[in-house]
Amino acid sequence: NRFADMPFNLTFEVEGGKKIVHLAANGEIYNHNKVYETLSARDGWRHDRISGSDCEVIAHAYAKYGGPKTAAMLDGMFAFVIFEEDVATGKIKAFAARDPVGIKPLYYGRTACSSEEDAAAYVFASELKALVGHADPSTVVAIPPGHYWTPEDGLVCYYNPQWLRDDAYAPWEDASHKVTDDEVREAFTEAVQKRMMADVDYGFLLSGGVDSCIVSHDLLPLWRKERAALGDDRPIDAYTV
Repeated sequence: NRFADMPFNLTFEVEGGKKIVHLAANGEIYNHNKVYETLSARDGWRHDRISGSDCEVIAHAYAKYGGPKTAAMLDGMFAFVIFEEDVATGKIKAFAARDPVGIKPLYYGRTACSSEEDAAAYVFASELKALVGHADPSTVVAIPPGHYWTPEDGLVCYYNPQWLRDDAYAPWEDASHKVTDDEVREAFTEAVQKRMMADVDYGFLLSGGVDSCIVSHDLLPLWRKERAALGDDRPIDAYTV
């Protein structure tokens, strides 16, 4: 619906006053319903969502928890920028974040100053070419995967599991480390299923490799079950190159 159009400009009544959150996001938040349930059921959040967009929950979580906690609780592929406006003081806060794997790109830079009195502004884009003519090239930075950014703290890593930071991490070499085939299958199927949230039909692009075949193998019965509930028995489109 039209309320799902970016950017979101949402006003929240929070402890201490009124907060306006301006959000521009690119991606998919797989656990958006779970995050909102946590907000409302556990933490007493009383603001309803105004759209069916999964990304809207980022603004709600930010207004309640702040930027760092919000970025850490999201499960998905995303890049987003938030400008928070304090109605009482007029102060503006900025926050940007990128998903742990870095699926969605995000760059920022500063505008060139025409004089020493001018204050440089921050500009953001998901493509480098969008910054041409707007940002000083020497200031352009790609926000790394699993990082957030604020003008006060710069880049901060929020996703840093042991397997990522420790080159010697090898739990499979420990005799007590046991993972069954069923556990692997369940985890893989869950990963496929949570990515099935979409406003358009699914399709397979088969490369002939193992990866696409396994994904297709797991997705097809899930898709058939989903479509059968709607009385739709169409075959799924498949393509190869």
